[in-house]
Amino acid sequence: MNPATLTPGCELGHEFNGIHLGKACAMGGNVVRVELPRPESYRFLKQDQAYIVRHYVYDANAIELHGNAHLTLSNVTIYSAPGHAFISTGDQHHWKLERCRIVKRPGTTRCITATADGCHISNSQGYFIIDRCDFSYNGDDCLNIHDNSVQGFRRIDDKTIRLSRVQRWRNPFCPGDLVEFRHADLSPAGIAANVAAVSWDEGREQCELEFASELPAELNDRSILF
Repeated sequence: MNPATLTPGCELGHEFNGIHLGKACAMGGNVVRVELPRPESYRFLKQDQAYIVRHYVYDANAIELHGNAHLTLSNVTIYSAPGHAFISTGDQHHWKLERCRIVKRPGTTRCITATADGCHISNSQGYFIIDRCDFSYNGDDCLNIHDNSVQGFRRIDDKTIRLSRVQRWRNPFCPGDLVEFRHADLSPAGIAANVAAVSWDEGREQCELEFASELPAELNDRSILF
C-alpha cells in the first residue's frame, strides 16, 4: 500500500497471492509476531512499509444476480464484503447498475471494501449497463467480465466436435442450447446449431458436443463458438 494515501500500489511494492502466513500471536501493545513459512523470502520487509492483508477472498458475496432479466439496482452502497460485491451468473441479460457504490465507510481506517472483484460478470449474456457507479478499494478487479465463448475445435464426425481448454463452470454447454459459430475475426458465419448431447472430460479440460443437425463441411476449425 502507499503509506501516505493508504491506496493500493506503490513503487517497489510487493504482492503475495495465495500465500498463507503462519501462526500470529499478539505480543502486547501493537506488536504481533507472525511465523513465516520461508523467512528468507521476506527480507524485503522494511520499517515504514505499509501492507494490507486479505483475510478472506471468495468467502461470501454481497449481492448475487442469477439469471435475472429487466432488472435495475439503483443507489446501492456496499462498504464491506468478504468476496465479490456484485456477481452476475447464468442467463442474466438486460440489467443495469446505476449510482451504485463500493467504497470505504466514512470515518474508518478500513483500506478495502470487497476482498475480491467489485463487479464480476460470469458467462455474460450481454445487454447490461453500468452507469455512474463507483467501484473502489477492491481486493481484486474493479470490473471483470467473462463471455461464454470458446475458440477452436476438432471435428469428430458430421455432427460431433471436441473442444479443448474448456471448463464446465465457464462454458456450461447443455442439451438444447443454441450455439452460434463465428469466424475467427468475430464476424458472423451464418451458422448455428442446437446441442443434442454433451460429454465432459473435466480432467483434460475437454468436452464433446453432438449437435442435432450436421455441421457444414466448410466450417473452419478456428471458429468461435458462442
